[in-house]
Amino acid sequence: MPARHDGGALRGGAPRAVWCAGEYDPRTVSARSVAADLVKADRPAHLVWHPGTGETVQLLPITRAARLLGDRVGREGRVCAQIMVVGQSRTPFTGGLLTGLDAIVQWLDAWDVARRWPAGPPLPSPQSYHASRDRKDWARGGPLSLIHI
Repeated sequence: MPARHDGGALRGGAPRAVWCAGEYDPRTVSARSVAADLVKADRPAHLVWHPGTGETVQLLPITRAARLLGDRVGREGRVCAQIMVVGQSRTPFTGGLLTGLDAIVQWLDAWDVARRWPAGPPLPSPQSYHASRDRKDWARGGPLSLIHI
């Protein structure tokens, strides 16, 4: 189910990955269903991943910008992998099953996305809603949570 429209060419800089929880109930929604919603809304991510089942749907090639984050930040980096996680921000997915995560991390490794969190790991809710967003951390690349940008 590839998306028809991407976000255009990437602008260069440190490779990065942005993980977003999309307010989808992982008990009732599949990655394929979330992917279809994102395509319909013209906001495709590169990947949609369901950590409970391991189902992963790729909507765009990583060599093009996705549209989940918007034009400005979504085009930064030699790679700016935008990953929609089937989950909810109030229940961090990192505390549950992470089925299929190794394959995604290996994919990111192949594109030289660093494994360190430049802004530190995401804070738990509700502190995450008030976290500082430092432009220098974004410029360093690596994995980021939507709360960091």
